[in-house]
Amino acid sequence: MEEGNEEAVQRRLKFIRPLRWLQVTSEVMRLTRALVTKKALPPNAADDATHIALGAVYRMEFLLTWNFTHINNPVTEEQVRFVCRQNGFDCPVICTPDQLL
Repeated sequence: MEEGNEEAVQRRLKFIRPLRWLQVTSEVMRLTRALVTKKALPPNAADDATHIALGAVYRMEFLLTWNFTHINNPVTEEQVRFVCRQNGFDCPVICTPDQLL
C-alpha cells in the first residue's frame, strides 16, 4: 500500500483511511505461513499470502485485486485453494474489479 509513486501512495492511503482495518490474527499468520511453506506462493510473496489469508479467515466472498503475479494467478489458484481448505478455510473468489462487475 505504501510502495510506488508517492502521489499514488497518498491517494490510496486517503481512500482507505476511513475503512475498517482487519486484524492480522494468529489464524491469519498460520494460514499465511502455510501458503508459503506448502509452496502455493513463493517466499517473496508473503504479503500476497497475507492478503489471501485475510480473505479466507474473515470469510470474504470475493478478494478483488489487480495483482496477477501471485494473487489472481490461474497457475497458483488450485494450490492456494487446496492449502486454504487443508487449514479449514474457504478461499474467496479471487478476481479483478472488472471481472466481478
